[in-house]
Parts: sequence; C-alpha cells; structure tokens
Amino acid sequence: MAGRAQESDSCQVAMLPDCAQCDKYWEAKFEVLRVKLEALREIRDLEKTSIDHRLSAMNEIRGALADQSTKMFTRSEHEAYIRSVDSDIRALRESRAEMSGKASQSSANIALILGIIGLLIGIFAIFHHA
Repeated sequence: MAGRAQESDSCQVAMLPDCAQCDKYWEAKFEVLRVKLEALREIRDLEKTSIDHRLSAMNEIRGALADQSTKMFTRSEHEAYIRSVDSDIRALRESRAEMSGKASQSSANIALILGIIGLLIGIFAIFHHA
C-alpha cells in the first residue's frame, strides 16, 4: 500500500488520477519537448547557414576592397602622374615648335643654296657668251 501511496502522490502532483495517465501525460510532454528541440535545431542550422553565407559575402567584399586598394591610384599618386604627363606634353609641344622652326630654317637654307647655285650658273652663262 505504501508503494501505491507514492504512485498516487506523484500522480496528484500532475493532477492525474492514475499512473497510466501519468505516463501518457509525461510521454506527451516529452514528445512536445522533443519536437520543439528538433525545431530549434533546424532553426539553428538555418541561422548558421545564413550567417555563413553573410560572412562569405563579407569576405568577398573585403577581398574586392583589398584588390581595389592595391590596384588603384591614390589621389596623391594620380596628382603626381598628372604633373608628370603635363610636363611631358609641354616638352613635346616645345620640341614640335622647335622642329617646325628648324624645318623653316632648313627650307630657307636650301632655297638660299639653290639661289646661289642659280646665280653662279647665270654669271657663268653671261661670261661664257661674251
């Protein structure tokens, strides 16, 4: 009878009349808890996948920024490059102007030489006929 008193005491805690119903009650509670635990595990796995995907995307962005910082000009490098190109363009313009001046001078020299040759031939022709 003492064993029966203990069983009825435990069932009274759950407010159930006998132990068979008590076992069913606890089995149902454990099943609900098992289902909830499984759902939480699935949610955890989905969240882990989501976080892994997000971190992967962040790593890709970090890599792109690292590539950009190593491959692109900084503002100061660009300004130095522009100054260099401007000075090269200025030197080329001066060189072209100098070359066109030399070309004009060489054309004048050739005309002078041809004029002198023509004058010499004319003088020679005058003295040779006389």
